[in-house]
Amino acid sequence: MDLTNSWVVFLVGCCTFIPQPLHCRQQSQGPPFIKGVPVTVRDRENATVTLPCIVENLGASTLQWLKGEELLVERTAIDNDLVISMSDPRISVWPDNTLQIRNLRASDDGDYICKVARTPPLKSTQRTNSILVLFPPSVRLEPDIEEFEVELNGNVNIECIAQGVPKPIVTWTEYGGVAFTPDEMKILGSVPKIDFRATSRHAAGRFTCQANNGVGEPVSTSTQLKILYPPEVTMEREWVHTGHGAKSELTCIVEAEPEAKVTWIKPDNTTFPPYSSHRVTSTVLGARNTLVIRGVRDSDMGVYKCSAENTMGKGFAEVELTGNCNPVKIKERLSIATDLSYNLKWEVDCYSQVYDYVLKFKVTTENEWYNLTIPSTSSHTYTALYSQEYTLSGLEPSTEYQVQVQARNKYGLGRPSKTFSFTTLGYGQAPTDIPQEEGGEEEEEEAEEVQVEQVIEERVEIKKAVTVYTVVSGADRLNFGMLVLAVSNLLYVLL
Repeated sequence: MDLTNSWVVFLVGCCTFIPQPLHCRQQSQGPPFIKGVPVTVRDRENATVTLPCIVENLGASTLQWLKGEELLVERTAIDNDLVISMSDPRISVWPDNTLQIRNLRASDDGDYICKVARTPPLKSTQRTNSILVLFPPSVRLEPDIEEFEVELNGNVNIECIAQGVPKPIVTWTEYGGVAFTPDEMKILGSVPKIDFRATSRHAAGRFTCQANNGVGEPVSTSTQLKILYPPEVTMEREWVHTGHGAKSELTCIVEAEPEAKVTWIKPDNTTFPPYSSHRVTSTVLGARNTLVIRGVRDSDMGVYKCSAENTMGKGFAEVELTGNCNPVKIKERLSIATDLSYNLKWEVDCYSQVYDYVLKFKVTTENEWYNLTIPSTSSHTYTALYSQEYTLSGLEPSTEYQVQVQARNKYGLGRPSKTFSFTTLGYGQAPTDIPQEEGGEEEEEEAEEVQVEQVIEERVEIKKAVTVYTVVSGADRLNFGMLVLAVSNLLYVLL
């Protein structure tokens, strides 16, 4: 028998009658192919992940796992034995060709190719799987500073740079500022970079950027936005009533960035500071700057200027300290109307004796005002509260009138009351009962007691001031002596 033909018979027989080696299976079962579909595995660092590669009809072909051009694993059948080579001890391959990677690193992120390599001209086949290494977000600002300063009307440009897998979602929030509506902040907060013009000082506040990708906890960083602007000065009151020996407080509100230096300019053009006195002091509480004047003298009265200055500019506001009476308050609930008259009742707070009142009235639909001078019927009281009533007669029935009242003392006319409107009754209509103020007589008495206590405190303050002054004129000594005597008499009566 020909020896060559004997080997052919042997080979055919081995492929038919004995367990088939790899090269026999390849010849008998067709070309290899990879089952399933490509997969992407997502997991965090230090985890263990697997990538499947189920191959049918592998036969004597070589199976390789590659990442890009880098060969990670090669599995080859030589003399019916499997030879596996691996480039990384963290990597292993299962019997079914599944790739396993332990202690996952950020560098393991990417595409992995499972390839069945065959000797040309036979065609190789491959499948690409992916690993997405998840790691929690990190965030920083550009510029990365604790405080971001910009001048008023300047541009604000802050970028939030966030990293992480998957890509983090960035949101902005603002605390302390009132420059943006909720809708505007919603739009502003949905972009990594905020860019706007600081047209208002109210845009200042803490801006916080938060990054979140679902891996771990969200992280954030923030910066304090400061809008630099010149001082804005407003007076708490534009007009302050006072009296000889009283204690008065003048308060201005100063808003500025950077902080402004505040100076009070008195009517005689002296400044505080550096001018100082045991009678005149100042306090600062936040934006409130208060000038306190004890034992007020006539020379203290006048227009005071609160001036503020910083590196961005200057600002000021004025307040008048005056002995003129406070505005009169007309007691609507105590006034009585008839068809031809109207009985007005009012009161006024005034430190010095009220001499008389100027009453102006007119028909609402007309322009001409009528003036009346009404002598005061109240003597000086320690409560500094004067009451008066007056009946306007000769009026027209069913007609609406307007009234203003001013009190006059030795300093002149005080500011007018708020315009008060009333309507006379119809012709022959009887007036209603005298109205009472809410709360009745008991509440009125309690209110009067509180007023008395307040005045006593002020008079005690005056008495203390008297003991401080050591150099006063003879006339001043006499006035203060009479005042102290009056206070002593009042305390004796009350106690």
